[in-house]
Amino acid sequence: MTNAKAESVRLNDMGFIGRFELPDLDLSDFVSDWRNETENSPHKDTLSITLRGLPEPIDADAVFNELEAVNYPALNEDWKELLLRIGYTLGAASIRRAMLVLLKPGGEVTPHADEGEYCGRFLRFHLPIVTNEECLNTFGDTTGHLEQGCLYFVNNLLEHSAVNNGQTPRVHLIVDVELM
Repeated sequence: MTNAKAESVRLNDMGFIGRFELPDLDLSDFVSDWRNETENSPHKDTLSITLRGLPEPIDADAVFNELEAVNYPALNEDWKELLLRIGYTLGAASIRRAMLVLLKPGGEVTPHADEGEYCGRFLRFHLPIVTNEECLNTFGDTTGHLEQGCLYFVNNLLEHSAVNNGQTPRVHLIVDVELM
């Protein structure tokens, strides 16, 4: 990708924040969950590891409107430290939901816009943990490859999608924050 293309990613609907060192990740830990099991979900080609998320029970209303987030067992010390560094970098009042999302090779997240009280209150960031050059994200009118280890602001209120045309999985840490 040319520098001009990279700059367009950083200046429009996806904003580059900074670069982070990444913890080790075991791809065998990813599981199917409500994101890819819900009928008509745009996330059919994904698997997840939830670090911070919804309290049980999880239903459609909770996904869109529940403001509380609780720690999940996968939130080990390495991921806690990374989330704290992200929060500090952003000047966040709190880290809300945080999950690792694997997009399968050849998979896609179909176009959709997030809605509900939850996404209206918190800002979303993506930190690619594992990627390949054939992975593209689109937010609004901006499409680009997000570089491994770089944190990006993404506007999930806009229509957005992703595609992994590569032969290897793509994993993003998706973090929602409340700013001070």
